[in-house]
Amino acid sequence: KGGVPLTEDADWRGASPLELMSELHRCGIRRTIVLDLADVGTGQGTSTLPLVRQLRDRFPDLEIIAGGGVRGTEDLRQLQAAGANGALVASALHDGRLTPADLHSLSNA
Repeated sequence: KGGVPLTEDADWRGASPLELMSELHRCGIRRTIVLDLADVGTGQGTSTLPLVRQLRDRFPDLEIIAGGGVRGTEDLRQLQAAGANGALVASALHDGRLTPADLHSLSNA
């Protein structure tokens, strides 16, 4: 939340998201959700774009789903360009910032 991983594990406190993913990847994790809880439902954009880019560069085999704060189709294009395989868009769909037609047009692009 706010760029700081939330964990109850004392060994992981203070680690960066990239450090955590490095350890998880070493253990065989090949899918992750990149989400900042501070962004969820805000419609202010996804602050995790830089992390998505870092993860994509470092772990080409990682499936990345990103989200939090998605405002519309441009945010989805940016997430895709950063290397995300998919996006969480619940609030944007719920409040109408994204429509099913928007999603369909993006999947056909």
